[in-house]
Amino acid sequence: MSSSGGDGVRADCCYNSLFDRLWLVGNGISLYVCYEDPRIQSCNIVYNQKNGIRLEGCHDIVVSANQLEENFEEGLLAINCANVTASGNNIDDHRGVGIVLEDTIGSTLSGNLSENSRVSSSRIATPTLFRRERSEVISRKVE
Repeated sequence: MSSSGGDGVRADCCYNSLFDRLWLVGNGISLYVCYEDPRIQSCNIVYNQKNGIRLEGCHDIVVSANQLEENFEEGLLAINCANVTASGNNIDDHRGVGIVLEDTIGSTLSGNLSENSRVSSSRIATPTLFRRERSEVISRKVE
């Protein structure tokens, strides 16, 4: 654990990877240019000074059933990715945005709970192409 937060788990240029049932306190998961079905599932990522999960240049990735709580920046950040599926994640009490997709195509968000993020709960930056299922649950703190 690092007091400055950052990468508890970092993977660069990996294929067919699975990150399952990790408990990370003070650090997050970062994947850079990972292809062919990487999966992050059933992880608990809390009190990180940066992003809970950061994806850059990834393809065909599934992020499912994770608990992301009280991370300083975004809960889930995907930049320049393709075919991101985020489903069933609990994203709670972030100082940044719950889920951010930037320059990401062919993605689906479904059944995620984004609660009490300080900024809007999701942000989709153009030219992102994505599909949001109607089962998203988003709530904000009332101050």
